[in-house]
Amino acid sequence: MGEVIALLDSLIKKYPALMDDSTTENIAALLRMNSDSRENKRIKEVLKID
Repeated sequence: MGEVIALLDSLIKKYPALMDDSTTENIAALLRMNSDSRENKRIKEVLKID
């Protein structure tokens, strides 16, 4: 999971426009399906999702 988070972080730094409202909503929906709250928290931090 650490590698995925690092990849997401680098993508957002290179292409910040990827995180528009629609993308944010879709990622939030996917995170709701994941039961690991620590992973979800870290992903939200990296993607700057509340």
